[in-house]
Amino acid sequence: MSDEIGGGSVGFGDRAFEFAQDAVGAARKYPVEIALAIAMAVFLSGRVARWWSPAEDVVAAVGAAVVLAWLAAVALSSLAVLGVIGGRSRWALTATMLTVSGGYGYFLATSEASSEWWRWLLLVIAFGAGWVLTPVAASHSGVSTDERFWRFNARILARGLTCLVYAGLMYIGLALGLVAVDALLDTKLNNWYGFLAFWLFGAGLPWMMMAGFDEIADIEQPVSERPIRFTARFGSFLLLPLLILYLLIMYGHIVKIVFGDWAPSNVISPLVVGAGLLGYVGLFLLEPLRYRDDYRGVARFFQGFPIAFLPILPLSFWAIFERVNQYGWTEFRHFRLVIIVCLALVSLYGAATLLRKRPFRLFIVPALVVVLSVAGAGGPWSLVNMSRSSQLSHLTRLLKEAEALDANGRLIAGRAAQLDSVQASEIMRAYEYNRKHFGERTLERFETPEALSFKQWAAALATDDAGETYFFNGYTEKGGLAVQVKGEMYEFNVSAYPTSYYVGDDDDDDPKSGGKMDVSTSGDRVEITYRGQPWHSDLTSLRHFAEKRLDQRRLPRELRSLVVVDSSGKQVAQLLLSHVSIELHSERVVYSSLRGHIIIVEP
Repeated sequence: MSDEIGGGSVGFGDRAFEFAQDAVGAARKYPVEIALAIAMAVFLSGRVARWWSPAEDVVAAVGAAVVLAWLAAVALSSLAVLGVIGGRSRWALTATMLTVSGGYGYFLATSEASSEWWRWLLLVIAFGAGWVLTPVAASHSGVSTDERFWRFNARILARGLTCLVYAGLMYIGLALGLVAVDALLDTKLNNWYGFLAFWLFGAGLPWMMMAGFDEIADIEQPVSERPIRFTARFGSFLLLPLLILYLLIMYGHIVKIVFGDWAPSNVISPLVVGAGLLGYVGLFLLEPLRYRDDYRGVARFFQGFPIAFLPILPLSFWAIFERVNQYGWTEFRHFRLVIIVCLALVSLYGAATLLRKRPFRLFIVPALVVVLSVAGAGGPWSLVNMSRSSQLSHLTRLLKEAEALDANGRLIAGRAAQLDSVQASEIMRAYEYNRKHFGERTLERFETPEALSFKQWAAALATDDAGETYFFNGYTEKGGLAVQVKGEMYEFNVSAYPTSYYVGDDDDDDPKSGGKMDVSTSGDRVEITYRGQPWHSDLTSLRHFAEKRLDQRRLPRELRSLVVVDSSGKQVAQLLLSHVSIELHSERVVYSSLRGHIIIVEP
């Protein structure tokens, strides 16, 4: 089978040879980009095949570092192909960016803070926007800045969509083939679907992009008529009706606010962002059609979009700050604010250019994206810093309202288990958010060596839904305490047989190490001998509660925290009870089961 072109014929073998030549040429000209893509595919394939078993955060960090490194490398290659930088500068800068990206990947893998992934997202956006800006730097070109910017990015869009569709269709076809082979031979090819996706999309898609990169960067040649017509139809029959619908919905919200008692909901910001992105994508796609009679009306509509969009923007700011006032800043709210601020600045610029009858300079949009993304990723006003400060302020306010902080802003040791369920749940939510998003070190400001750590404090709050009191008849010898080491916080359970345990580090299991803890119950006391020092805690309040409330199955919060004192009466530890079983006899009481945590207050 062959195709007739210009009187000759091009067979399948010729096309395959040409395809192979393009692939080899891309590997020679852009070895870093191709190597990064292949390395990513190998790494993910090895993960699925269990060649190694790194933690999930390591897998994610490797992927994050490769994405940043690839964007940086392709941007530098663009500058080199466009003649902006020389070969030596390209390789020196590429080596630097590979090192920086690798270091940042290591930081992500070792960081406790999940908020760092928002910073990574802004860096990816900044790197990507910087890449699409590279033709602007080619000042030696005889083509205008706007035209070379449009040609470069139109070809990236066309090439990217073509390669994506090709890879997607290839994956579907090969995956169906694997299904057929698996059904025929019962070969259990489950991992192969993952391998196929990693190699087609992780390695093949970037390789296909780079194989056509010389054509993408050929800004001296105009874009052919076919993609221009495609973008014109795409903008006219898809973007235009969607944009009109979004605008009508937004203006409907404005009417509802003006004539009714209503505030914008949380869905407003995504709608505004969607409308803004549709408008400016349309501006880009229809750029070459501004002066053509057949599409002039559609092009003018998108040119006038900034003026129609400006009255909607206050809604999105209002919706965001409504949530900020209620719950404080989060990374997602800050991220949305960065997008909306960018849309607002672009809209003001677009409105000014339209009123002054000046052309809309398309490269202004990615330039603003770079500036705002970098500002959001680093510095005092960064996404992470603002969110951390806001959420810590929110947690501090909750702790002050619960009277859980002393004059120095430190946690009060015994206060946690005295809070009601509403206060406890609010503080736990705020604590967990700060711990997961910013790391446990962020909470050290509330802690002192003499008081409980916030982790231990959270253990007291976590007993909110636990704590049952059981009453039954029988006889049990006084129990020992089973202790498991958890830093300075020990999980315990009083058992039916007295036992001694050794607590501390693994090296302290020797009885001579001083890490011995003997615990038993005697009458209404828990008696503890820790490192040779006698401690005790009074259980009288538990007995009185059991005698008066035989029908009660839940232990009140105020009885779940018991003070442990030394021989002089000074508090040295705290019992946080999650479960109590008591035997009531005519002359005495037996505490057959006490479960919870012991927290050592003093080292």
